[in-house]
Amino acid sequence: MSNMPFIAFYPAKWLGRCATLSALERGVFITLICEMYERMEPLKNDVKPLARLCGCTPKTLEKALAVLVEDSNKIIMVDGRLWNHRVQKEIEKSQKKSEISKINAQKRWQKDKKNQGSSDAVALRQQSYPEPDLDKDTTYPLGGGKADAQPPKKKAAKGTRISENWKLSQELFTYALAKGLNDGQITIESEKFKNYWLAASGSNAVKRDWDATWRNWIIRAAERSGSQGGAGNSGNARGGGPMSSMVAGFEQAALEGAERDRRERGEEGN
Repeated sequence: MSNMPFIAFYPAKWLGRCATLSALERGVFITLICEMYERMEPLKNDVKPLARLCGCTPKTLEKALAVLVEDSNKIIMVDGRLWNHRVQKEIEKSQKKSEISKINAQKRWQKDKKNQGSSDAVALRQQSYPEPDLDKDTTYPLGGGKADAQPPKKKAAKGTRISENWKLSQELFTYALAKGLNDGQITIESEKFKNYWLAASGSNAVKRDWDATWRNWIIRAAERSGSQGGAGNSGNARGGGPMSSMVAGFEQAALEGAERDRRERGEEGN
């Protein structure tokens, strides 16, 4: 069966070649041409089967063939078989085109197979990597090979505000005693410390280590107490009273701010 889904048909040429043919001869002619395309080879000159194909009697077919064979542009005899020059050219053209299409398709297939092989190789290398450790900053390159593992970055601890339930621990109380403050001074300083930082606002009121903040507070309180007559003075700095507590709080805030600025400048220098 032919693999040609259609054929080139030129009406003007057909009418010109069939101008001298009868209706019966034209019918036989077009039927034989179609059968040649269908089989893609010359037709065996067997009258009975061809007559049935053309829908006529064997004698009628023989008369029509005699007229068609007289003109070589219509039907020719090749080794006892019926053939047509135009049919031969169209079949050869179709076969050549089909062969070119097969070659191009094979080239595309080989190219796709090569590209697929490269993709599979990359995918295989990627699958061979171990499962990443989420706690480590480790990366692997696409082309294969293990990159140098990067040391994990330490996250800076987040600060917090002082708790409303903050109370002076025995350890911090002992620290204040060691700095020269007496029991009464430590009690007052702890109240001042808690009230000041509860009322404070902004980023300065957030600390990462409140125990260290208390120790700094006590160091400054001891320095103030020492400059006014030593740690033995049971009164508040600057003579005690609400005003002295307020002044001490302002001084404490200023000292805290200066220390923070000094630390920030030191970090930028490093």
